[in-house]
Amino acid sequence: MNIIETLDVGVPLRTAYDHWTKYEDFSGFAKGVQSVSQGDEVTTDWEVKVGPSKRSFKATVQEQVPDERIVWTSQGAKGSTRGAVSFHEITPP
Repeated sequence: MNIIETLDVGVPLRTAYDHWTKYEDFSGFAKGVQSVSQGDEVTTDWEVKVGPSKRSFKATVQEQVPDERIVWTSQGAKGSTRGAVSFHEITPP
């Protein structure tokens, strides 16, 4: 299944990118994320709540281009996923 979502935010590109790369802060704003711990520059361990169940998985950044995109894969007991987020300036500053 492919999920595509677009979100426009009223902040400079660098601010959005920097906020998105602070994985350990996700539990403060992302629904269902209970905790994230960063192992090294490319791996993170996630604890999430999906409905009534709790799940954990390890995510690995496959590609990271500052202010442009982050591509990752994840592996957990319930399977694997792939994802990407890209950053685009809507209007010039």
